[in-house]
Amino acid sequence: MKSQLLERVSGLLEGANFAVSDCGGSRSCFDFIARKGRTLLLVKVLSNIEGLTANTVHELRKASFLTGGVPFVVGERLKSSELMDGVLYERYGMRALNVQTLKAVLSDSMPFTHSIRGNYCVNIDSGMLKSLRGRLDLTQEELARELGVSKQSVYRYEASGSVLFDVMERMLRIFGDDRLLLHENPLKTGRASEDQSYNMHVTDMKRVVARKLSDMGFSTSIVNAPFDVVARKRETVFAVVSNDQRRLENKIRLVREVTGMVGGYGLCVTDRQVVFKDGVAVLRPSELDDFDSPDELFDRIGG
Repeated sequence: MKSQLLERVSGLLEGANFAVSDCGGSRSCFDFIARKGRTLLLVKVLSNIEGLTANTVHELRKASFLTGGVPFVVGERLKSSELMDGVLYERYGMRALNVQTLKAVLSDSMPFTHSIRGNYCVNIDSGMLKSLRGRLDLTQEELARELGVSKQSVYRYEASGSVLFDVMERMLRIFGDDRLLLHENPLKTGRASEDQSYNMHVTDMKRVVARKLSDMGFSTSIVNAPFDVVARKRETVFAVVSNDQRRLENKIRLVREVTGMVGGYGLCVTDRQVVFKDGVAVLRPSELDDFDSPDELFDRIGG
């Protein structure tokens, strides 16, 4: 069950001394945001990673761009197959791994293997491959015969460094040097994007708030996260924009936790009466018209 998977992932992160904020219930594109030192993680949890959509990947990439975090997915299955231990998977270019692999990564034991379109591959040091081939005085064609592949495949290995798992095993038998293998670190910074071209439902209220902040001089982005609008100009404002009374308190708590991890200002823009503020400034949408510059807004919400 997903609830048990969420508990396991949260427990692993906390056990590795990450500060963890549970974003469940906020309709966020990620389930956890976690920080340890300079490492900030945005973690999406899915029982079956087949359920990861292109839109969610776009949202994760945008959220990673706006926060400086590293996005990845933790799951159990791909279709009907269990995710293998020690293997990195990709869906729409987003890294995915199972709980055991996450546990190894958090213990600084990085996986070698990754799955590409159903094939298990490893990354090798392509420069070292050329050097080892030269040391044994082998041409690309001769190495290809030893490996049982084409000369074009050897050329590709030396250009891209990506090799099928069984070919890698044959390489190690030929060269006897496992320094050829490169570890994969899913916690390193991935591809971040602010692309807003995907299909995302945006309320009129969020559009109005984003426009008002933009008119004020901010660079603004609407995102599906615990925060709804991010405004940047020297400092960053993470704004909750909602009249949903049922979720306001939870979203205010989350935006406070997020700003505690990444810095910046928390802001709630709502027409509702808010009692629980947790150090987050609360404004009505109409009040944004009172500010002519980002500095004026910072002066108001920074107190």
